[in-house]
Amino acid sequence: MNTVKNSNHFEAHSLSGKTLPFIFHLNNRTRTQGSMPYLHWHPNTEFLYITSGEGIVLIGNNEYAVSEGDIITVNSNLIHSMYTNTVMEYFCLIPDVDFCTSNDIDTENLVFDTLIKDESAFALYSNVITAFLTGGKFRNASIRSAVLNLLLYLAEKHSEAADGAKKTDVNEDIKLAVGYMKSHFHERLTLDELSCEVGLSKYYFVRKFKSCIGCTPIEYINRLRCERAKKLLAKDREIGEISELCGFDNFSYFSKTFKTITGTTPSQYRKSLS
Repeated sequence: MNTVKNSNHFEAHSLSGKTLPFIFHLNNRTRTQGSMPYLHWHPNTEFLYITSGEGIVLIGNNEYAVSEGDIITVNSNLIHSMYTNTVMEYFCLIPDVDFCTSNDIDTENLVFDTLIKDESAFALYSNVITAFLTGGKFRNASIRSAVLNLLLYLAEKHSEAADGAKKTDVNEDIKLAVGYMKSHFHERLTLDELSCEVGLSKYYFVRKFKSCIGCTPIEYINRLRCERAKKLLAKDREIGEISELCGFDNFSYFSKTFKTITGTTPSQYRKSLS
């Protein structure tokens, strides 16, 4: 049986020991028909700041509608993704857990509020953005100070001590299923096989997967297959061969599924690339 950390959706952040032990970047998310939200998780807490647009953030079994000015916290090891039906721009800040604990902010034993609407928090996050985007002799010190001020404020005003129920991630089996599908989508997969892989009854697995991910396991597998097919359609391969390589039983089912998910047939998609 695969382990969660073998999944391509687990992100291991090697930040400890760096001068700036943070991941920080600006992302732009746009709606693309048929594209899949990137489901992933990591041990470090993530703080998102929506600068324009609106969308949905999926965290565990919950959906959060977000828009400009919102701060979203993804607590450690929670499966999550985000999508938009228009365009959304946001900053992503992931401080290393060792940086937090070395400053007496024990993120492993804190649960931060998920959706934060607080002008003071906005201002502190804006200071982080300014520090990262500004040069100068003391840039690194300014960044570390700005991040620490934000973390301290959020820890004091928007977190609580974690009890066992709140820190326990109930979706370890769903993480395992997602990772297994990612690695084996090109094979013939059945619900019996998937439910056995994660140790759940078939019917409970389907209900739990749909509740957490927003679609059935088969729909998710087909989206993975179509994502792969789009990459292969950009290359000089026969469409029938692509169907087989992506795990579809026959060409007719591939063509029908691809059109349902992407809004176009495989041949039409290939023509659009030229």
